[in-house]
Amino acid sequence: GMLILRQAVADFSAREYGVRYPVESTLIASGSRPLLYAAYRCVVNPGDVVVYPAPSWNNNHYVNLTQAKGIDLATRYEDGFQLTLEQLAPHLSTAQLVALNTPLNPSGTVMKSEHLRAIAQAIVDENTKRTKAGRRHVFLLFDQVYGSLVFGSIKHDHPAALVPEIAPWLITVDGISKGLAATGLRVGWMLAPRPEQVATAKFLQNEPAVEAFRKQMNGAVHERLEALHAGFRAMKADGFPVECIHPQGAIYLSLQLNIVSRSLDGSVLDSNETIRKAILEHAGLAVVPFQAFGLIEETGWFRLSVGAVSMDEIADMFPRLRQLLGRIH
Repeated sequence: GMLILRQAVADFSAREYGVRYPVESTLIASGSRPLLYAAYRCVVNPGDVVVYPAPSWNNNHYVNLTQAKGIDLATRYEDGFQLTLEQLAPHLSTAQLVALNTPLNPSGTVMKSEHLRAIAQAIVDENTKRTKAGRRHVFLLFDQVYGSLVFGSIKHDHPAALVPEIAPWLITVDGISKGLAATGLRVGWMLAPRPEQVATAKFLQNEPAVEAFRKQMNGAVHERLEALHAGFRAMKADGFPVECIHPQGAIYLSLQLNIVSRSLDGSVLDSNETIRKAILEHAGLAVVPFQAFGLIEETGWFRLSVGAVSMDEIADMFPRLRQLLGRIH
């Protein structure tokens, strides 16, 4: 986001909610919805537990999109359909994310200060235990996009104003779509710790560390690419229908399997996709057809990546591929 807006958001949050975030922790996006999704993606892995109130807006869909395990806790009329620590407590030890929205869509109710304070403090206490145990921390996703739409004597609170210690594990989402009636403009913001950016900045400024890492990284990647290239050149010399380009950069090798329209066990390999499936199933080699990158012609060209393979895995692959290609006519 533009610096002028990031600074304005930081000032607005300090003025309205009593929490001062640095500009570096303020992120602008095209509305609050992408930020909610991004927050899930940042802290939730497939199978992680996400706890949220029912009813609430779209948490079930974000859980589905991130392949998480959702625990939707049925809230009560007496609590304004807002989550309480009493309901959350049995699930806090296994949760990776707790998602709250206040004022709440759909109920139009505001979470009471004592309930929000209790939940925030419980998350701080839980993360203190997890730090000692070496476990991943639980995060609080706080959607306050309706935060400026409160009426009468009702007060909207920010978790970090009530429990400042929660700041490292708090992700706040806000925007102009509701309170400023500007849905079509698509401007939202996130307030959150950004340790990865601070760490990256320090690392990039440490020239010896960067040089040492690149020497090790580039050497390992180059070794694996050269092993792939040498193996395929040997196959070509032995008469196999393969071609490849000597790797020059990145982590990829371009490979042509010139077997389009040939047959495997009576089935015609009529496309790059058919070839891809055959070598994955029969040779245990995963490749990506150039069609995935916009090429139309079925020319048998594929991308191989060495980003997640070892030298032993490369060596073990070639006999399998040779055996498969020997069956193709």
